[in-house]
Amino acid sequence: MHPLLKFAIALVCTVFIGLSGYWIFEIVQNIRSINEEPLIATSTNITIPTSEDTEDVSEPAILESAEQQAVYTIVKRVALTHGGGSMAILHQCGGELVVIRHPQTGINTQVCRGLNRLVLERTDGKFHVLDTVDASIDADIPQLTYVTQTVQNGAMVIMIFERNGCPINKQACDITGYRAMTHVLDLQNETFRRLSAYPARSIPVWNSNGTKAVFMAQTCAKTRCDVAPLIGYDLEQDVATRLTQEEGANEDYARDVTGIKLGYWKSRQWTSLSEWTAVFVDANGLAKTLTGRLQ
Repeated sequence: MHPLLKFAIALVCTVFIGLSGYWIFEIVQNIRSINEEPLIATSTNITIPTSEDTEDVSEPAILESAEQQAVYTIVKRVALTHGGGSMAILHQCGGELVVIRHPQTGINTQVCRGLNRLVLERTDGKFHVLDTVDASIDADIPQLTYVTQTVQNGAMVIMIFERNGCPINKQACDITGYRAMTHVLDLQNETFRRLSAYPARSIPVWNSNGTKAVFMAQTCAKTRCDVAPLIGYDLEQDVATRLTQEEGANEDYARDVTGIKLGYWKSRQWTSLSEWTAVFVDANGLAKTLTGRLQ
C-alpha cells in the first residue's frame, strides 16, 4: 500500500476516535447535570427507617358492646383466664344454625351457614372481633374444634378454626392423632394470626411462658412404631426446627414392623425460656442426655 494512503487512513481514524471521545464526554456530562448525582457513589451507607419513622398500618381492633352481641347465636364458647381476669373465645353465628351428624360416632354437631364470627370476650366487657367467614356454601363453613392456652393462665392461645372439617367433610373424619393448630391468639396484645408450621401428630412440652415447645412425634400405632427426631417450635415466629440427630419413638415398648426394638424419647423439659434438655434411650437401653438452645 502506498505510504501516503496509509497516512491518510491513520489520520481519519485518529480524528474519528477523538470526536467519539468528545461526544461521549458531552453525553455523560449532560446526564450528570440532569440527574444531579455523581456517577460513582460517594457513600455506601443505607438508612433503614426505624419504627418511629414508619407509620403503623395495622388495622385497629373492632370492639363491640355486649348489646351488639344479641343478634348472634353462640355456636361455641371457651372460657380463658389471664392476668387475673376471665375472658372467652366465642364462635358466633349470624346465619342459620344447622345440625350435622358425625358419620362414625353419631354425635350431632352444630354448624353455621352464613356469617360466622370468631370473637374475644374481654375482661372489660367489650368484644373484639378476630375473624369473620361468610359461608355461602357448606365447604366454607368453619368450626372451632379446639382451643387451649399453651400454659395455664398464659397469654398464648392456640386453636383449630378451620373450614370444611369433620363432619361437614366426611373424609376429614378419618384423621386421628394430634392435630396441627391453625391459629394463635396473643391475649397480651390481642393479635390473631394463622399458623403454617405448627407440627402435626406431635406432642409438645412448652416453656414457662408458652412461646416455645419441644415436640415429640406420635410415632407408635397399634401394630408398629417409627422413629423421629425432636422438633423445636417457636410459636411467636411460627418456625419449626429439627433439634436432634437422634431419632426415637414416643413409647418405651417401641418395635418396628419386623419386631426389632427401637430407641425412644424418655423425657423432655425446659431449663430456661430458650434452653431445653431431653433423655434419649437407644435400642440397647443406653440413656443419653441431650441439651440445646432454641433461638
